[in-house]
Amino acid sequence: LTSSAFFTLAAYASDFSIEEKNLQPVSKAMDAAIRNRHEVNADCQFVGKPIDLSGQGHNADLIVTTAHACNWSANAAPVWILHNNQVVFSSSTQTITLKSAKHHHLFDIQSSRSSAGVAMVELWSYSNRQYKKTRSYVFTPDDEKSCNEHSDLCPWRF
Repeated sequence: LTSSAFFTLAAYASDFSIEEKNLQPVSKAMDAAIRNRHEVNADCQFVGKPIDLSGQGHNADLIVTTAHACNWSANAAPVWILHNNQVVFSSSTQTITLKSAKHHHLFDIQSSRSSAGVAMVELWSYSNRQYKKTRSYVFTPDDEKSCNEHSDLCPWRF
């Protein structure tokens, strides 16, 4: 970081954070839907909350992580999104934000995580029964050029 650079860490509202306090245990059916498609430590329990991926005013979808930091890394946790009782998203992240754009009737999403002065942002769009990563960015507090080019995504302001 140059001595002349001033920056502030911007706060972005997320629709889901792995550290939310009021996440609830998921049903046995949702537990099985995740375990049938993804290898997860048998001791891990799943917690989550309903979300509205279509913007129709119905929280019919579910976003899930593991309870008690089970299988978490230093800056992220496994996160799954279920739509119509099927896993449509799986990644390791800290937060999920629903974006305003939609593909195939479901909101695009942004996953974000950060640690030790590095912020990682991934953008995802729904396609063919699952979310696919469309773009990925890595930001550091001394990379003013990238942050200014992607000011809507970079967590630092110069």
